[in-house]
Amino acid sequence: MAFTDVVIVDDEVDHAIISRRVLAQVAPSVAVTVFTDPHGIEARLLDVSSGALVLIDRVLGRSESFGLIERLSAARPDLCLVMLSAVLSPEDHQRALRGGASAAAQKPGDLSGWRRLFEELLDPRSGEQADSVA
Repeated sequence: MAFTDVVIVDDEVDHAIISRRVLAQVAPSVAVTVFTDPHGIEARLLDVSSGALVLIDRVLGRSESFGLIERLSAARPDLCLVMLSAVLSPEDHQRALRGGASAAAQKPGDLSGWRRLFEELLDPRSGEQADSVA
């Protein structure tokens, strides 16, 4: 599936800005929406475009987003949910996938890593995402 809409959910504004800018370079035709305020995020995500790629930080505010991914996966199975985290243990990776995420990945430490990650996530062969970005 080729994505035309990407939603970035990250309460660290700098990370959200970097993600948006790198996505604009990698896929300039993709519409990008950014949510940095975790308050009311679930309701806002229920209204995003059908088939969107949703990149969700593992920790939003003081809460982990595993439950959010589970609820979104059940309510909006059309969305492609991806958990991103600065630190992602193998257990967290598996928990995200079991909860309904299509993929889970550690946030890269440099811009070239962000480019590679987004290229992989936006690849039309999205059926391989869970393995390719693990």
